Amino acid sequence: MASRCLHLLTVVPFMLLLLSSVEYVTSIKCYSCTSNTEKACSDPFNNVTIPASYCDITTSVCVKQVLPALGIIKESTFRGCVSDEYCKLFSNKSKFCTTCMDNYCNSAIKLQPLTTFILLPISYIYKLLS
Repeated sequence: MASRCLHLLTVVPFMLLLLSSVEYVTSIKCYSCTSNTEKACSDPFNNVTIPASYCDITTSVCVKQVLPALGIIKESTFRGCVSDEYCKLFSNKSKFCTTCMDNYCNSAIKLQPLTTFILLPISYIYKLLS
């Protein structure tokens, strides 16, 4: 019994350290620009010169929004990270607005946790305790 407790005291900190090194990334990466300052942001879109950034927890989707011309202001395109309700909130001010949940709103590699990597230490601890 004492050796089992000693073994647990050795294994548990190691497992906690191992689990703390695993980063679960749920954010997506979106192009971020406005055609007011970057012509490549409008259509046809030129992603070579446009930066991309990771969305934070409050801005979980990518957006492409086209705002109509207004007086002397030309039609403009906005791309970036927004909340998932963004297009609903600005539907009356937008000529076009769409959101998506993939990296770069086109071809995406979804970032997912390594489930096996997380479940393996948990199952090992469960086996030790039973």
